[in-house]
Order: sequence, then C-alpha cells, then structure tokens
Amino acid sequence: MTIVVGIYPTPYDHHPHSHDFNCAIIKDTEIFAYEEKKLFGYKFDDGTAFPYRSLIAGLKELKIKPKNVNKWVFTCPKEFLPKIMMKQLFCDKLKVCKHSQLNSFIKNNISSLPHHEAHISMAKNSSNFKNSYVLSIDGGGDGYDKRNLVLGKYIKNKFEILFSSKKNTGLAGFHAVLTDTLGFGVDNGKTSGFASYGCLNNELYKKFEKFFKIGKNKNPIFFCSRKKSEPNFENVKFENFSLHKYLNTSPSNNEMLKITKKYPSTDVAQTGEQIVKDKLIKFINFNLKNQENSNLICVGGLFHNVAINQFLIDNTKFKKIFFSMSAGDGGLGLGLAFNQYLKHKKNFKNTKYFSTLGLTPFLGPSFKKREIQKLLSSNNNIIFKKLGNKTNSYIVSKIIKGEIVGVFRGRGEYGPRSLGNRSILADPRNLISKIKINNLIKRRDWFMPFAPAILKEKYSKYFDEKSQSPYMQTSPKSNKLFIKIASAGVHVDGTSRAQVVEKETNRSFWELINSFGKKTDTYCLLNTSFNRHGISTVGHPHQALEHLLNGSIDTLIIEDYLVKMKYMNKKKSKYRPFKKNSERKLLKVHEVKYHKKLKFLNY
Repeated sequence: MTIVVGIYPTPYDHHPHSHDFNCAIIKDTEIFAYEEKKLFGYKFDDGTAFPYRSLIAGLKELKIKPKNVNKWVFTCPKEFLPKIMMKQLFCDKLKVCKHSQLNSFIKNNISSLPHHEAHISMAKNSSNFKNSYVLSIDGGGDGYDKRNLVLGKYIKNKFEILFSSKKNTGLAGFHAVLTDTLGFGVDNGKTSGFASYGCLNNELYKKFEKFFKIGKNKNPIFFCSRKKSEPNFENVKFENFSLHKYLNTSPSNNEMLKITKKYPSTDVAQTGEQIVKDKLIKFINFNLKNQENSNLICVGGLFHNVAINQFLIDNTKFKKIFFSMSAGDGGLGLGLAFNQYLKHKKNFKNTKYFSTLGLTPFLGPSFKKREIQKLLSSNNNIIFKKLGNKTNSYIVSKIIKGEIVGVFRGRGEYGPRSLGNRSILADPRNLISKIKINNLIKRRDWFMPFAPAILKEKYSKYFDEKSQSPYMQTSPKSNKLFIKIASAGVHVDGTSRAQVVEKETNRSFWELINSFGKKTDTYCLLNTSFNRHGISTVGHPHQALEHLLNGSIDTLIIEDYLVKMKYMNKKKSKYRPFKKNSERKLLKVHEVKYHKKLKFLNY
C-alpha cells in the first residue's frame, strides 16, 4: 500500500504564509484534497500554523492512521525543516515515530518539491495530457522558490524546464499592485470583474508599459516602488483575521497610484488587465512556436483570472488549453502528493476520478448519514424530512418559484469554486435571482458576476466548445440565445463563467439541471459558492445549517434531507432588478468614495 500526504505550507514554516493552507492524500487509487479554511469557516486566519482540520478530514475519509503514511511532502527543503517543530508534530502529536527515530524519519519519510514544480505537478496530473507545454505564473513562489514564472514541457510524462524567471516580480506582481491601487486590497478577482465596466485608455496603457522591462525570452519583469503602509486597526475582525489587511492600507502609497488617480478607476482596471494579457501572449508566442500540434497547461495564481484564461483560448492556436481546478497555492498539496506518488507508481489508475475534461474536483470530505441525522436531531429550531429520490424534483420546484436553495451533498469541491456539491442555486432566467442572492447571503460588490452551471450536452448550443471547463475557469462570450434564457448568468460584457456539468463526475447535479431543463427548457442553473460574505465555502453540515438559521437561504438540502426553519418569517422582501441607469449611478458612487479615500490618505 502506498500512502502519500502533501501539505502546504510547510508546518510551522519560518517563511510564514497566511493563505491557502491545504492538505492532499493519495492512498493507492483514492484521492483526498481540501483547504483548511473551508473547515475552519473563515476566509482568513493568519494565526494558523498547520492544516490540522483538512489532514484529519482526509485521514477520516480514506480510513488511514498517521503511522501508515509512507511519505510526507512539503515545499520546504529538508535542510530547512525546523527540527523542534517536526518533533512536536510527528512525535508528540501524530505519534508516527519516537523522539530517537526522528532523524531517520525525516531522512526516509519526508520529501520536498519546489513551489512551481508542485503547481506544475498538480495541473499536469489533473489533465488528460501526456504531452504538453506547461506554464506556471504566480506572485513569486515562496521563501524557498523565488521564481514567478516557469515554462516547461512534458513528453511522455517526463518534464523538462525550458525557461524560468529568477525574479519574483512579473505579471502576477503587476496585477497585485494594480488591485491594491484600485483599493481592492489583495482581492484580484474584483479587479477582473470591475474591468468589464471600463474602457481601454491608450495614454494610460503607455504609462503602464514603463513599469516593465523585457528580459530574456520576452519575459516581462515588473518594477514599482511602494512606501511602507501604516497599520489600520479601524475594522479588525478577530473571527476572520487578515493580518495583511490590518498592517497595510489599500490603496498603498505607490508609483502606480500617482499616474492612475486622474483616470476613471474602471478604465484603470480594464487597461491594466489588457496589458497583462498582451504581455502574456507575446511571451507565449515568442517561446512556443508549434502551437497547432501542441497542448498547453496553465497554472499558478495568475490563472485564477478567467478573463486572462479566455483571452489565451481566443488568441492562441493550441489544440487544447487546460486550466486546473485550483490554480493557486491552494492546489499545492495535491501537486506535492501526486509528484511523490508517481515516483512509486507509473500512473494513477482509478478512472472514476477522471472524465474527458480532467480530474474530478470532488475530492473533499463527505459525511455519513448518522452524522447528519445526529446534527439535525439536536436542533430544536428546525424541521427536517427525508426526500429520497424526490430530492431533485423538490429542488426544481422551489427554484422555479424563485427560492434560493442551499445544497450540501456528496464530497466537497477542491479549489475556490463551488461546483454543485456545496452550492447556492437559483433560477438563471431572472435577474432578480442575482439581487436576491446578494441581499440574502453574498453581500459582495454589485459589479461581480454570478456563474451558470450548464449540461455538457447543451454547452455548444450557447458557447464555443473549446472554452469548456468543469471548474468555472473560462469566460466565453454568450450567444444571444443564452443571454435571453439565462440573463442572471451573463456579465455586463456578455461573458459567462460557465461551468460544464458532466454526468460521469457528478450525476446528481447533472440530473438536477436536466430536471430543471425539462420543466423550463433552460438546461442550466445559477450556481454560486455556499457561503455568507466574509467566510469560506461551507465545509461541514453544521456550517450549512447555520446559513439556514440566520436567514441566508430559503431552503436547505443536506444529502437527501429537506431542512426548514420551524418558525418561518412569512413576510417576504421585494426585490427589484437594476434599472438601465442604476449601474451608471453605482459607478459614480464608487468613484466618489474612492477619491474621498485618496484625499483622506493624502498621498
């Protein structure tokens, strides 16, 4: 039996990280992979030192004891492992070896893999490609791997690096400073959503160009000076603790802000996004000539940006481009585990985990019937009943009536997207669905889009087939028919971050959408992550139940149980769709607030 555990970041690392703690386990032909924050319940916890919850959840899911694990894999090289902490973890807590055996244990049972190689391992082994180019780009690796870009190729599953950037400032670094300059802190996704409301400004584009030097192989190197920020303790949330947010002010006092503050912030976002796309394409086209006969795999934090991903699909000539389910550091645990596992086995042979589009994202924890019954029976404020094979038809009937339904069933999704098992679902035909979800639960910025989940068999009816992604990692243009039938799932620029739903990887979600389609002739649903504003996607049933109890959803389904409040508030809120000029007014309000903040900061 071969059991490998990959953990990121390295336990008690002296290069501390405050995001994306995750753990992955491969046991012979079974996989578990999950993020710590989903089980912890909040998006941030800068006091975390080790992903104990996700490790224990994985050991429970695959029925493993720590002493049975053959290899533990980290990104930290062995020589930098803190011995005292390793002793505490492996000897005192997990009890996998005695104190006297620690040196031998570290030598024989612990391995390491550099940050970018772990990204690449995760993405390559999640795809179905044997031969492919691979491009990994992020904000600069970690304390042991300071590269921001690695380009390589796989030929018959053997990997070769073609080029890597030794600098840790590149395209992802530019995008991070752009996001900060716009006042969005470290939330790069907001920049992308906001950009759709702006226009390309050629004058600003030329000014952005001056922040780059073009290095070897057309590699864009980004330079921008920033003054140190003052701490900001005005809105500290100890339950959702973001140290970066409290020790830094956004926007920070940086060179980019000096040139952008005279332009509309939407145009700054749009122009900044465009320069990233253009420089990325130039780098790829210079280094990869034979595109028509090749595949490309893209991974690293930059490729969480679906607009950039779609731009690559539309403006290159590769046979196929693959974007993994967890492109950022949250996917490193699985990359570490895959790399070590494949040193012992030639390949991963369990086909139930793969479809024609890649590895299933449903790799997280599941919960037994008795665990769910015990939870539901212990709460006096709810009523529940078993729906059995009528579950999907009940969900469809509620969605058609305009209700917001929370669904928690099967194994949790690995990666930042909810893909049907930890989802909030609504009717995509009505724009009010978006407004209702935002008012009830999400409370996110009005300019952020919501995504549709659509049957694979119907996808080509509305979108170009080459943009298919089961992970919501692309944003193709919607045709007129889709805009007509699923307006709530279309962004202001006419794109949709559509999820392809395959019967072989998630039968229950496929059947649910199919049932909705038979009733409405719309074979898709509006699908967003099951979480309130400020917390992570729900990871266990108790969190899902809390959302019902605080009024965030109308109906809750846990496996095949219907869960309702015992005492319902019968007064219903009225929701009105945006008028034509509403978004224009909201943009003006945003701009006024942004410039008031700049004036207050006095940069």
